Amino acid sequence: MTVSLAAIDLLLTSRGWSSDGDAGGSLPVRLYRNRLYPGRQFTLPVSSIAPDFQDAVTTVLRKLADLEHTSPSQLAREAELAGPDHVPDSDDALVLRIVRPSGENEEAIPLSMARIAVEEAETLLLVGGRLAEAPASHYKRVDTRATQALVERAVFNHTRRGSFVLSVSCPVVAKWEQLGLDIDLGSTTQTRRTFGAIYSGIEELRGAMDEGRLDELTQDTLSSDRPVIAANLVECIANIVSAPVGELVAFAFEWSGVIPLSSKIRASSSFSFVPDEAKPLYAAAAKLRPLDERLSGRFVGTVEALRGDLVDPGQRAGWVELLVHLPTRGWTRASAELNRDQYMHADKAHIAGSQFVSIVGTLEPRPRVWQFITVEGFELVTP
Repeated sequence: MTVSLAAIDLLLTSRGWSSDGDAGGSLPVRLYRNRLYPGRQFTLPVSSIAPDFQDAVTTVLRKLADLEHTSPSQLAREAELAGPDHVPDSDDALVLRIVRPSGENEEAIPLSMARIAVEEAETLLLVGGRLAEAPASHYKRVDTRATQALVERAVFNHTRRGSFVLSVSCPVVAKWEQLGLDIDLGSTTQTRRTFGAIYSGIEELRGAMDEGRLDELTQDTLSSDRPVIAANLVECIANIVSAPVGELVAFAFEWSGVIPLSSKIRASSSFSFVPDEAKPLYAAAAKLRPLDERLSGRFVGTVEALRGDLVDPGQRAGWVELLVHLPTRGWTRASAELNRDQYMHADKAHIAGSQFVSIVGTLEPRPRVWQFITVEGFELVTP
């Protein structure tokens, strides 16, 4: 086997082995240690052109294979396939399977559904990261510096044959992390804590719905110091489940063997939801969020969709979908019913794409999309 120094270094780093630098001497070498295996170390020449480099690689792979109960050839293949900052089989993954009605194309879904699935999968990572580090029943913001770093390391994987399947995975060990001696969801790496939090939240949610205790779960969550679910996570699941396609959506997980799996996680578990369950999920999410009050004033946002009807030849009026910025919530979906003149401005802004609009009125909180109950002014925002 022929494995480059960069590839073997990445393979070891992805498994928690670190090097303090090159040891001196007439034949300088690099020493790798791992806190999971005190007393064990691997030695590699600092240069791949050293006469005994490939022999040293073979020895390292054989010893690592013994520790991980796998084969040296499997490890060598992982090293050979490694890309920048990523080694195969060193990831935890969230797997989303969308089952289509019998007779339909099971290997494709509408683009709108794919967009929802990818966007909500990213949000699940952000929420899982927050749940892992600071459990709460609701988060005003999930995009912290730490959770964004997790998303930046994550990748979207190719769909698989059968039904439509996507997975979002992330290296289980980041370059800057070291594995602790106590392997559980409280002390392991950020990736494992995050995917473990998503797993626990979905498992708890599915169990509560099966047993008819969803209301009880929401009340327990609100009174808990370390809740397992959050409004943001429940709403993510509901958004995916409510998408108008498929008979059911199944959430599963794939776990890297680099870190031992907590006994709290059943590795082969899969959790399915059907579209009819979206409504109680939204209701549960609403109960977990702090009560929002009506807001009145001037709001700035963008026009996302036009839903109006023709009222006169060449003129429309009616509902539009907006994305408005709220001081306490950030960007929030909203809808408004506009007259002909207001709708004309909305149409211009929508065609322009990134054109901002100003809305003066009263905005009322709703479970999914907030609604303007009055619109006193609507105009384009000029630079």
